[in-house]
Amino acid sequence: MFSSLAHQPINLPDYLAPLEELEPFSRVQLIAFDLDGTLLKAPDEAPGERIKRLQGSAKSLGVRITLATGRTLTGAQNTLSALGDLGSTPIILYNGSLVVQPGLKKIIAHRKIEALAANKVIEIARDNDVDLFIYTVSDENAEGCSEIGTWETVSFVGAVPPAREFNGMKVFNLETEYVQLAVTAMLILLKPQSDQVRLNKVLKNLDGISITSSGSRFIELRPKGSSKAAGMTDVIRSLKLSQKDVLAVGDNDNDVELLEWAGIGVSVQGASPMAKSASDYVSRFGAENAAIDVLEIVRRAKRLHRTKR
Repeated sequence: MFSSLAHQPINLPDYLAPLEELEPFSRVQLIAFDLDGTLLKAPDEAPGERIKRLQGSAKSLGVRITLATGRTLTGAQNTLSALGDLGSTPIILYNGSLVVQPGLKKIIAHRKIEALAANKVIEIARDNDVDLFIYTVSDENAEGCSEIGTWETVSFVGAVPPAREFNGMKVFNLETEYVQLAVTAMLILLKPQSDQVRLNKVLKNLDGISITSSGSRFIELRPKGSSKAAGMTDVIRSLKLSQKDVLAVGDNDNDVELLEWAGIGVSVQGASPMAKSASDYVSRFGAENAAIDVLEIVRRAKRLHRTKR
């Protein structure tokens, strides 16, 4: 877990810097990108051509790419399609609650909010007049499903359900007063009149959940002990890599644990104060361009290191 706000990151070196400055990046074997605000400038965008070319170059140098996002698998599909086959590399979804191999649609790890805790959140949402999205993922691997939408679903508690939520998933009203089974994640959408400070305080006192945020309008709820760092531990175990082999790039509070955990943590320009303080480096660039910068640095560091050897 994130332990201190006293740490001050240093500026990410220029990719044309001398080898001694780039040397730590020559050891990277896995780069984990957050999506919104990091790899992507806007939620409905996909990675540009330069990122795709650099990804291919990184792959040729033995560097894997993965995603660590609060999104659903449905919400990550555009990015996955643009990047092409990630091979056997698992990705992290729902802020660490779910780790899957997207090509095989195989579950690596699945953490859940138990029904008792989820139902307390539902009561709090109703009492505070906020909209609540409840995400459920089948324990069966998705490869047997004709559509991803039949594998992961989202239910709604609130006044008027939107036709689709921000991942593009169809939204259903919760059919019962409470959930009967454990859920993968929950998301509170705040209204202008919502008292976020008080809500956070109430939610933090609940057993079985942890809270984070990727924007001022959202409170994201995960199972206790779940985080992108916990999900990345599952990823490196699957790939037989070490924590020090990982470079993580993020921009917001839901990236804090991962940025602190990774061998190298990089925050983008304009990242939240907590994300910056959890990082080793801060980029001169914002979303997308920071990802390009990191890929360029790792590529050049790998090539220089090979030449030196």
